[in-house]
Amino acid sequence: MIERTPEQQAYIVATVARMKAEILENMKSGRLPVTVSGFGALHDHVDANEYGGLCEDSDSTGRKGLDLMRSLFPDPKGAPEHDTINSQAGMDVAEEMQESVDAWLASGEYLKNLPRYMVEFPSFGPLNVALPEGWIDESWHNDSMPHFTKGRLELWTNFADEKDREMRGGRFLLYENIGDVGDAGTNMRHLLDTDDWAAMLACIEANQVLAEMPVPERDPGGEPISRDSSG
Repeated sequence: MIERTPEQQAYIVATVARMKAEILENMKSGRLPVTVSGFGALHDHVDANEYGGLCEDSDSTGRKGLDLMRSLFPDPKGAPEHDTINSQAGMDVAEEMQESVDAWLASGEYLKNLPRYMVEFPSFGPLNVALPEGWIDESWHNDSMPHFTKGRLELWTNFADEKDREMRGGRFLLYENIGDVGDAGTNMRHLLDTDDWAAMLACIEANQVLAEMPVPERDPGGEPISRDSSG
C-alpha cells in the first residue's frame, strides 16, 4: 500500500468527494443520464477528466491546479523526464481517483443521492420546476409518470416530450385523493390538467386546505370510516 502524507490523503479525499458531487449535479440537471455505469461512460457526454478540478487553472488558494498536484505528488528525483504537463506521480493519483469514482458508479451507490423520480424514471430527465415545500416524491416505475403528494393532493408530472407520454394530457396534472372507494369508482377527483406551471401553482394554492388533510379511510363498500370517538 502506498504511504501518503496527511496533506496528500486530504487532497485525494476532498477531490473524490468533489468529483462525485459534480457528477450528481450534472445528473440532476440533465447533462448526464442517470444510467451511466462507470467513469468511462461519462466521456460520451462530458470531458470527465475535468471533474474534481483536475484541469482547473487555479484553486481557491491561488495556486494553479496542476501546480498544486505536482507539488503534492512530485516525481522522485532522478525519474525520467516526460513532456506531459502533470507529473507522472500526479497522473497516477488522478487515475486512482477516477477508479474510485468508477467503482462508485458501477455499484449504483450514487442512486441513493438522486431524487426518487429520477431513479424510478431514468429517461424522464430533470423536473425543471420547483415544487412547493412539503411535497413527497412517491414516484414508482410501474406508473406512467412521476408523482408527488401532499395530504390529499396528488401532482402527476408528465414527460416533457409529448411523444414519450403514455397518457394524454398536459405536463402537470393535479388530483384530490378521496380514498379507496372499492368498486364504487375512481379514488381521484380531477382538479387541473395544464402545461402552465404558474397555473398549477395557483391551483395548488387554491386547494391548500386539501394539502393539510389526510386521505380519508373507507370501508369495503367505499363509505368513509368515521373516527369520531364519541360514537
